[in-house]
Amino acid sequence: MKFSYRGSNNKYLSEVTDLYGTTHTDSDTDIHLLALNTTYIINPDLRSHLTIGYYDETSESDLDYGFGPSPFDTKTDRFSVNWSNQWEARESLTFVGGVDYSDTDYENTNNQAVEYSSIGFYANGFWQPIENALIEFGGRYDEHDTHGGDVAWNVGGGYTIEQTNTRLRARAARSFRTPTILDSGAFVTPFGVQVENGSLKTETIMGYEVGFDQQIVVNHELQVTYFYQSLEDAIGSEVISPGSFFPPSPSVSRRVNIDGESRVSGVEAALAGSFSELTVNYRLAWTAQLKEEVLDVPDHVFSGDVYYDAEKWVLGLGASYVDGASYGGIGGTYFVPTDSRFVTRIYGDYKISENVKIHGRIENLFNEEYDASKSIAGSVKGQGFGAFGGLTLSF
Repeated sequence: MKFSYRGSNNKYLSEVTDLYGTTHTDSDTDIHLLALNTTYIINPDLRSHLTIGYYDETSESDLDYGFGPSPFDTKTDRFSVNWSNQWEARESLTFVGGVDYSDTDYENTNNQAVEYSSIGFYANGFWQPIENALIEFGGRYDEHDTHGGDVAWNVGGGYTIEQTNTRLRARAARSFRTPTILDSGAFVTPFGVQVENGSLKTETIMGYEVGFDQQIVVNHELQVTYFYQSLEDAIGSEVISPGSFFPPSPSVSRRVNIDGESRVSGVEAALAGSFSELTVNYRLAWTAQLKEEVLDVPDHVFSGDVYYDAEKWVLGLGASYVDGASYGGIGGTYFVPTDSRFVTRIYGDYKISENVKIHGRIENLFNEEYDASKSIAGSVKGQGFGAFGGLTLSF
C-alpha cells in the first residue's frame, strides 16, 4: 500500500501586446493531489491493483486586456478510481484488464457550473510467439454521461534482428477525445473571448506509426518513427470576430468540429546514450511535422539534454529550438506564425537522506524573449527566466 500527496502553488504573469497597448494577466493557482495505491498478489500469476485519487485545483485570475480588470476564478474537483488486474496466462502471454471511473465538478465566475462523469472498461494482451517478437493488442469502451459511449482499440508489434541489434516496430490504433470544459465553455482568454458551444461532438482519431530502434554501439541507440493520423470531427478554433480598435472590442472565437477528415503526419528521431560507466547520459530529439490540418504546430522542434548522475545528486543541462508556428484558427487567417526561438535550462536534485530529496530547475536560463502566440491583433509573450524548487519526502 502506498499513499502520496502532491501540492503546488503557481503564480503566472502573462504579457499581451495588441492594438490597445500592453496589458497583463495575473493568475494564482493552488493544486492538491491525493492518491492511494494498493496491490494484492492473489497468486504468482495473478495480481490486482487499486488506485483511488482526488484532485483539487483553485485558480484566481485578474484579467486585463485593455477593457479594465476582469476577475476570472475557477475551481475543479475530480474523484477517480482505477482497478487493474494482471494475469500471466503462460510465460509468453499476459493479459491486463480493468475499469476506471472519474467524477468531475467545475465552476467559474461566469456562473458556469458543470458536473460530469465517465466510466471505462479496458483489456490488453501481450503475446511473445517467439523469442524476438512481441505482439500487443487491446480494446477499451468508455461511457461519458454527456457525450455517450465510444470504442478504442490498438494492435502493434515489434521484432528484434539480433545480428544487427535492430528492433522494428509498427502500430495501428483507433482512439477518441471527448470535448473538455476548455473546448465547450465560455472564457476570457489571452486572445480575447471564447463563446460557449455545447453542441461539440467527440473527436475520433485513426493513427498509424512505423519505426525502428538501432543500437549504434553499446549504450547508444538511434530511434526513428513515422506517424500518421486521420481525425474525424476534429476540434479546432473558429474566429467569429477579429476584434476592432474603433469601437474597442476584443476578438471573439469558439471551438467547433471541423467538417470532413483532418490529417496529421510527421517524423520523430532521437539519439540517446551514456558514457563513463552510465554516469553521463544524453538525449537528442527532433520532430518534423509533414502535414498539419488541425493546429499549426512548429514545423521543426529540436531538443537536447545531458546530465550527470552521481547517485546522490544529479545535474543536467538542456536546450530547445522551436520553429515558428501559429496556434489556432481554422484556415490560419487570424493567427500568424511566431518567430523561432532557442531556450536553455538547467536542473538537478540532491538526495539528503534515504527519505528526503531536494530538486530544482531554471527555465529560459538567458531570459530569451519570444512570443508564445501571435495574431493579427497582437501577441502573447512567452515565459521568461524562471526558477523552481521543491522537496520530496518518501516514507
